[in-house]
Amino acid sequence: MPKRLTHPYELVPRDRVIAGTLEKITLPDDICAEIRPRARTTALGFNLDITPGFIQPGTKEERLFFAIRNPGHSVVVLHPGIRICQLILSRVG
Repeated sequence: MPKRLTHPYELVPRDRVIAGTLEKITLPDDICAEIRPRARTTALGFNLDITPGFIQPGTKEERLFFAIRNPGHSVVVLHPGIRICQLILSRVG
């Protein structure tokens, strides 16, 4: 189980770290989802590598994981609980 971030983390230039959602995701059988970065991530100086971003209908109690990458030349400080991704829900069928 990954450790929960309890203090600011400095992401140095050209480095990346694996992160996950705090929430566990459960979807009913007729709903699928996509996890996407929030628009603010680029403004804050980092990118999210989310592959795959599709979440199957019927998913039960799963945390989602992705890479946070610093493509810049300056240190980026990640704070605990920062809201950097969003779920887009769609009905299937």
